Amino acid sequence: MKTNGNEKRPLPNGWIWTKLESIIVNHDGRRIPVRKSDRAEMQGEYSYYGASGIIDHVDDFLFDGEFLLLAEDGANLLSRSTPIAFQARGKFWVNNHAHVMQTKNGLPLSYLEHYLNSIDLASFITGTAQPKLTQRNMNKIPVPIAHLAEQNRIVAEIEKQFTRLDQALASLKRLQSNLARYKASVLKAACEGRLVPQNPKGNEVAPEPAQQLLARILAERRAQWEAQEWQNLIVKAQKKAAQAQRKAQGLPACIKDLQPGEWESILEADYARYLPKNDKWKEKYKEPGGVETAVLPDLPIGWVWSNMQMLIIDGPTNGLYLPKSKYGKGIPILRIDDYQAGESRSSEELRKVEASQAEIQRYSLGKQNLVINRVNSPSHLGKSLVVEERNLPSLFESNMMRIELSKNLSPYYVDFYLQSVEGRKCLISNAKWAVNQASINQGDVGSTPIPIPPLAEQKRIVAEVERRLSVITATEQAITTNLARAERLRQSILHRAFTGQLIPQTEGAA
Repeated sequence: MKTNGNEKRPLPNGWIWTKLESIIVNHDGRRIPVRKSDRAEMQGEYSYYGASGIIDHVDDFLFDGEFLLLAEDGANLLSRSTPIAFQARGKFWVNNHAHVMQTKNGLPLSYLEHYLNSIDLASFITGTAQPKLTQRNMNKIPVPIAHLAEQNRIVAEIEKQFTRLDQALASLKRLQSNLARYKASVLKAACEGRLVPQNPKGNEVAPEPAQQLLARILAERRAQWEAQEWQNLIVKAQKKAAQAQRKAQGLPACIKDLQPGEWESILEADYARYLPKNDKWKEKYKEPGGVETAVLPDLPIGWVWSNMQMLIIDGPTNGLYLPKSKYGKGIPILRIDDYQAGESRSSEELRKVEASQAEIQRYSLGKQNLVINRVNSPSHLGKSLVVEERNLPSLFESNMMRIELSKNLSPYYVDFYLQSVEGRKCLISNAKWAVNQASINQGDVGSTPIPIPPLAEQKRIVAEVERRLSVITATEQAITTNLARAERLRQSILHRAFTGQLIPQTEGAA
């Protein structure tokens, strides 16, 4: 936590408090902002600075020397995701979003830079939509001043400790990158048949080849369609029978004249004559499209190429759109920021929305449904989630799709494939791109090729991937904890430096 910049703490002997304006020479009057479109015509070698550092390069300069820059406006003044004070050396240009200063009387720039980055300036900042540190308020910032020799020793000690800390941080970030690459390699190996043995020792029963598994899935897909279509035909027959009864009674007999529930009580003996007399209705079934295997890599023995359309029993179905006024109470709803690879919010953690009974019936998620993000920034487009008990009950928002996969398939295997580099590449290969946003449609999802191993192998792959990802997750959490600890240590070093605790005071006597 940063120290309150407006608080004047007791100082060590020989130190004094002074206002910033008394120890700097301000050069704000020399700044000149240049619009981005104009900078495009003056590209060059000189750094062009804004509130958070270098934002461009231009062919001319305004300053030449060693200066300290301090952010004048922007959300970072409060969020402090990057340093607000930083040095600029040599020839450079500065716009009107950063104060420009030099120090007086030999005060090291680094001393003032470290101090300004160590304190909370909230009490000096005006504005909420656009936080701003005016020159007038900046000048009032109190600064603790030690003897010049001690200032130099403080800076040297800060930078020595920061160097060690930065080396540790670099190691942690390298490990983060290595974990990301390892995760990608695990998913790649899983979907190429290299992660687990195809037929483990001791397994005397030969697994069902994926070709036969796919045939069963396609048969299941057709059987489910036929069952649903037959149910639809029964409903139509019941309505026709209800119309006939109305007509016999001299009542209006159009479909629109039927009262709610009037046709549901019609008996089979009365509606059977309106049902199809043969199986020609089954010809309406639309077979899923094939897979162009010539452009796909070879698979292990016993595997087969499929596509998502072949594996889907119901869907894809786009989610529910409701205006903001409907949010706040009601039933939980899953949104795109509620899940990432390997993690998701539980139903209790989701926002709630007021939905009609018909909307709840149509857009409710079920256990082991697969949801796929269809509209998002390019980096997150296509992310997927297997719905679990902890996510229910919930609806799903319009910028994702819901899919019910065959029961003869592991939805977790499909999810892992879509998370892999190659799987995601195939999924979003036909995405439509716009400014900062991209989208995929139901056809894109259905045509995505997917390698299918035997079902027993899918289960072994999922178990091994989950085991390895759990290790990765635990390591990532440890890294995150240590990164946060390192930031707290950085602030502790700065606090000790400017309260006279970082170096022995006896060495600071002038």
